[in-house]
Amino acid sequence: MPGTTLQEDCTAFTRIDGAFGKKTPTAAKGALTFAGTHWPPRAKNTLKYRDVEYAIGEAREMVIRAYMAASGALRGAGDAEKMTRWFGARNQKVGMGTSLPDWWEGARAILGAVESFIVKAVAVYYRGDQALVGKPNDYPGRVGNLVQRDIDGYAESFSGAQNNIVGLCKLFFAKKTTTGQSKMNLRGKDSVGGTLIHELSHNICGTDDHETHDDSGTCYGTDGCLALATNKASRAWYNADNIEYFCEDVMYGI
Repeated sequence: MPGTTLQEDCTAFTRIDGAFGKKTPTAAKGALTFAGTHWPPRAKNTLKYRDVEYAIGEAREMVIRAYMAASGALRGAGDAEKMTRWFGARNQKVGMGTSLPDWWEGARAILGAVESFIVKAVAVYYRGDQALVGKPNDYPGRVGNLVQRDIDGYAESFSGAQNNIVGLCKLFFAKKTTTGQSKMNLRGKDSVGGTLIHELSHNICGTDDHETHDDSGTCYGTDGCLALATNKASRAWYNADNIEYFCEDVMYGI
């Protein structure tokens, strides 16, 4: 499947930077809600609940640090190395005969938006049990039953909905390697907090899971994201995994 064109990337920049480029003051920290009808009893699933509570705490701290790092890099006083690693070399010729935007500004706008929204109330829905296939969909306003794709994977959210809703799937709760999948970590690369940031970037800003730089498949994982930043920075700045890995790199060093 062909990836986005440069014109589409520029259009996305105009949309995201226009909506989120001027960060507003954050509100008081909101509650984490275990929403919906499918969460198992807490008394017998304490670790699952604690993992989610831990994840939201890590995500909130991580994205604050990442936003500050990106802002510093744009001023020439921050960690430009990490920005270059995950978002490509900065375009410093804006307004000098080039029509290309400063992709770093777009990445910072996304980080700022996630920071502003993640301190508000976040609702997490449970999709972590194979037995839920065929059960009623408990997202607000949704009808029908859950299907296999709702359960597989790490997490899901609605692109551009801006409702701070995330569904946590089977692999989010996995702490050991699963065939064909990497394990979920509490800290570091592919962390539970980073996964929440990944999904909220979809939910709030409409980021994409882009095609790789050579259009050979979806760009997941560090190798693909590093190559995307090097070869197609116009996609990397709003690829959800690149946003996640930048945050994890700032927080943990990956």
